[in-house]
Amino acid sequence: GVIVIVSFQGLTVWDQLLLPRIVVPSERILLIKYVQDCLGMRLQGLIATNEPLFFTIISNIVKPFLSEKLRKRLIVCGSNYNKINEI
Repeated sequence: GVIVIVSFQGLTVWDQLLLPRIVVPSERILLIKYVQDCLGMRLQGLIATNEPLFFTIISNIVKPFLSEKLRKRLIVCGSNYNKINEI
């Protein structure tokens, strides 16, 4: 499987304001379904580091639409990189 690590370090305030508007809610649900059901590789984990506040808010909104397995594999660790070793 694949472990994806996304770092939001260096994201400006302007980027934070625009990023949630780029992907509309209906597209978010399609993206989630694609990652869970159609992606040709197994997603072992998704790790977000140095994430801004809006990412935490969006991840809390999106989590109910995720499968239980993918929910467990989503790790938001901020600047605490020791959480990466959990996977």
